Amino acid sequence: MPSHSAGAETGIVSEIRARGLMIGVSINVPKAIELRNAAMSRGLIFNAVGDSILRFLPPLILTEGDVDAGLEILRASWEEIR
Repeated sequence: MPSHSAGAETGIVSEIRARGLMIGVSINVPKAIELRNAAMSRGLIFNAVGDSILRFLPPLILTEGDVDAGLEILRASWEEIR
């Protein structure tokens, strides 16, 4: 079962902020756009705000399985661009 601590595992997440389901993740490497592009090629859509902020706007019907799948895509995408 995937862990929801993907940021802790990779060491790239410096801060997570949220308002409702709008989630902003600050990463400590300037690769947000590359990460977004790699994730989009795998079917995960989110916004890169500048070089180091990821913005997620998941649907209200998000399931734990959806979160797990998204995190797996993020991990694979990070490994690709690293």
